[in-house]
Amino acid sequence: MKKHTFPIRIFYLFPGLIILLFYVWQQIQVVLWGYKIESVQKEINYYDDQNRELRLKIGHLTSLDHVEKIAKEKLHMEPAKDNVIIILPSR
Repeated sequence: MKKHTFPIRIFYLFPGLIILLFYVWQQIQVVLWGYKIESVQKEINYYDDQNRELRLKIGHLTSLDHVEKIAKEKLHMEPAKDNVIIILPSR
């Protein structure tokens, strides 16, 4: 009778071992997905910050004060004088 108890024990322990291994694998997957989610969240925050900075830069570059400054300093333009009309020849 003792000969048959060993295979019977393995028969009963094997499903328990499979269930235990599946549980451990599942917990590892949960942790790995948590790391991936955290990484993606950091990436989203980075791009949100970049977006915010670029919107501020767009606001500055398109402000009338900045455009006027560039027109005066780099393009050597002046405010138009009253009653000045310039007609360009057609091509």
